[in-house]
Amino acid sequence: MKKRALLIGINEYKYYREYPLDGCINDVEIIASVLREKFGFSEDEITLLKDKEATRDRIVEEMRRILETCEPDAPVVLHFSGHGTRRIARETTKPDGLEETIVPYDSPTDIATHRDIYDSDLRDWIALLAKITKNICFFCDSCYAGSIVRGEKIRGVETDSLLSSAEVKKAASKMSAENLFPRSSVNWLELSESYVLLAGCKKDEFAREYTVIEGDKKTPFGAFTYFLAGELRNAPENATYQDVFEQVCIKMGLRTTSQHPQIEGRNERQLFTGIQTETLQYISIKERTGDEVILLAGASHGITIGSQWGVFEPEAIRQLKPKKIGTVKISQIDVVTSRAKIIKESKNSEIKAGDKAVEEVHYYKNKAAKVFLDMPSTDFDEIRHSIAKAVKKSSWLKLTDQATDSDFIVSSIANPEAGNAVPGINKIVILQTHDHAILWSGASADKDYHKKVCRTLETLVKFAMVTELQNSVSRLKDLVKFELLQKNKGKWKKAEPRYNNLPLFSEGEQIAFQVTNLSPVPIYISVLDLGLTKRISLLYPRRAASEKLEKTRSGGGFIENPNLGKLSVGILPNERINLFIPDEARITALPDINRNGGVEVFKLMITTEQTNFSWIEQSGLRTRIRSKSPLDKLMRLYFKENRTREGNYELDEENDWFTINRTFYLCKK
Repeated sequence: MKKRALLIGINEYKYYREYPLDGCINDVEIIASVLREKFGFSEDEITLLKDKEATRDRIVEEMRRILETCEPDAPVVLHFSGHGTRRIARETTKPDGLEETIVPYDSPTDIATHRDIYDSDLRDWIALLAKITKNICFFCDSCYAGSIVRGEKIRGVETDSLLSSAEVKKAASKMSAENLFPRSSVNWLELSESYVLLAGCKKDEFAREYTVIEGDKKTPFGAFTYFLAGELRNAPENATYQDVFEQVCIKMGLRTTSQHPQIEGRNERQLFTGIQTETLQYISIKERTGDEVILLAGASHGITIGSQWGVFEPEAIRQLKPKKIGTVKISQIDVVTSRAKIIKESKNSEIKAGDKAVEEVHYYKNKAAKVFLDMPSTDFDEIRHSIAKAVKKSSWLKLTDQATDSDFIVSSIANPEAGNAVPGINKIVILQTHDHAILWSGASADKDYHKKVCRTLETLVKFAMVTELQNSVSRLKDLVKFELLQKNKGKWKKAEPRYNNLPLFSEGEQIAFQVTNLSPVPIYISVLDLGLTKRISLLYPRRAASEKLEKTRSGGGFIENPNLGKLSVGILPNERINLFIPDEARITALPDINRNGGVEVFKLMITTEQTNFSWIEQSGLRTRIRSKSPLDKLMRLYFKENRTREGNYELDEENDWFTINRTFYLCKK
């Protein structure tokens, strides 16, 4: 299988002569050497474009060549080191009216005649390439690169945001809306499954150069590329992009606080392969000081003071039975970070920055969810004992001997049709709340049956916690608007209640949403999709850190843009969000969820500093029951709890967080 790598480095520009760079050529050369020596790329699989070679036409020509010659599932690498800037957006949904671009060698400085390559061009290229391979990697070391699908020198030139309103209107009338690649019908939410982007900074930051000094020799690089190359070269076997990214962040954090690398896409894939690595849900340790560590999750993620977390080395987290190296206990939390005390360590000073923490004991200010085992028959003694043992080990659950005091009731019946419909299933366990029977059936011969029942209950509790997570004392309350949008006669409008006081959508229909920031400060936003099967997924930004949304403003020297402070997602043809009911959702007649559909929630997570909510994701509940089985009647997928994650904590006055839920009914066609 032929690999492909296109590496672009520009130090000297034809028109931007007052903005020369020093390290870009070194960047592409060091990345090329790593690809050859570490990952087996041959010379003819790597194309380098340096300075005068990196015209827009030549870059586009090579990108098209990759589309024409790429083999199915082959790895493709694109790396750009050079100037980046922000241009007047060609797409009207951009919240700040600007679009990130990379600057080729021959791009003029004039806004109306520039030859930049837009982030939408790169997205279109990736969408076309994704039809051939899902193994796409893009490294970008330029200013404003954080959302593009360095006295130190910086890798950026003046942005269009500095233009006056009159200049903008004049330039916009001349600006070409040319698209370098055909627009693809690929859903961008699906597209995120096909690539990974590692960028040197956020979309509103500068990327800086870094000089390596060895004796009398001084060698300039891009700061991001230098540390990226080092971590790629030292990466252990089966390392993922996320592993490398986290180490780069740590190394760069020790030397600069002015730029923050970003990652999006399939970050848990192994380097330059299509292999997806399954891991425990973890958060990373940012730093260690003495007997304390800082974790990269906080109040907005539902972390609570007193909770206990196991610590693992990065490479161990993907093992079937990872070896724990220590235990920490949460002592203080902020909005997106938390501080923990090391209470156990296998070796002195073994826990370090970059290690992974997995929650083991969740602390509730109130009590864990209560489970009542309603199994009076002696025929179920073995099942009752095994489930009780599993519940006692869970930090999310607690046994109770009072049915009226319980959150869940686990009962059982014999299966009169055993041996006919489902051979081997002779006993049935039903999980229920006080109002509804909800789930479960299985074979008593299954040795891990009790663990599966327990995991199901934990899934329900975690889902309820995320659903109800909120901050009632937030200063952002009523200052952020979150609206679901629905197409009506071909036009997008606010989704209005049509069924049980909820907006009504049909399976296969498109949905969109709009966020408006009316607060006096910029905010960072993420949207979680809380699905019918209790699946929690990061809907936007897809597999990436939260998106910055500027405050609404007008006047001054900035671009006059009616969408400033607004973000619309799902409106453009290549950004559509299609709704569907998962195959595993075997639905029966119950309030909110029945054979025709059910309730789904989009949850807006708002913080005043950037974070990543992807670690909170969980897969939905599934069943192995055959569709024609009479046991299908027992399936219930409505779960409603009244738990919140609470903790006694005080937040920094400068930090804040808030959540907004938008609920709608999704029905079968």
